[in-house]
Amino acid sequence: MEEKKNTRRRIASGERVGITDLVEDLINELMKSDRDNLLGDSLNLRANGFYKSFLKLMLGDLNLKIPRIRSGSNFRPAILPPHWE
Repeated sequence: MEEKKNTRRRIASGERVGITDLVEDLINELMKSDRDNLLGDSLNLRANGFYKSFLKLMLGDLNLKIPRIRSGSNFRPAILPPHWE
């Protein structure tokens, strides 16, 4: 299955997007930024890709890409609810 285009590109091309797409992109970008800030502060930590997860909300299901860090760190994006996996 083909990955969907970045929401900003979809908007720029004139495609209509829903609030769910915007919220999904915002949360994914915030989590990636959170990881990048942590990595920028440490010489020993490295990024280790993403894992996919779903978050069900009243406005729709979000397909999240949760960033990972190589072993040795208990990184968890600050925006995620405390008891959510």
